[in-house]
Amino acid sequence: MIQNINFLREIFKKNRDRPFIICATDNSLFTYGNIEHLSLKLATYLHSNGVKKGDYIGILLPNCIEYVIIYFACMQLGAIAVPINQRLHAKEIDGLLSEIPITLFFVADNLKHLLADSNHLIKHVTLLKHKDPDFLNSIATLEPYND
Repeated sequence: MIQNINFLREIFKKNRDRPFIICATDNSLFTYGNIEHLSLKLATYLHSNGVKKGDYIGILLPNCIEYVIIYFACMQLGAIAVPINQRLHAKEIDGLLSEIPITLFFVADNLKHLLADSNHLIKHVTLLKHKDPDFLNSIATLEPYND
């Protein structure tokens, strides 16, 4: 796992100023450096709130910059990202939750109804709106994670 993280960090370092992703809704560009910086900051926040290596982090979001940042933050920490397809029925999601001990769940505000009838305990659910400025701004104020 350490080799994978080091390989990832080397890719980020090597391509720091190159475009990584362009948001389709507003054409905002994020470089490798931006993604690394934001994902390290989110990893710090998650770590300081008890998320540790091996924890399962649920992600029920559309394709968005927040998804990418959360995914890479999980990789930085050694947490296991659990992407959940937003097209699944609530009962299918509930079935997945019966098999996976989710520690933290990031859910798009408009998809939270898919968890409403879940019979499974989720320790913490974080609701996000697409391109949520509060989420992105709050990450920007955090200190980067150093393993």
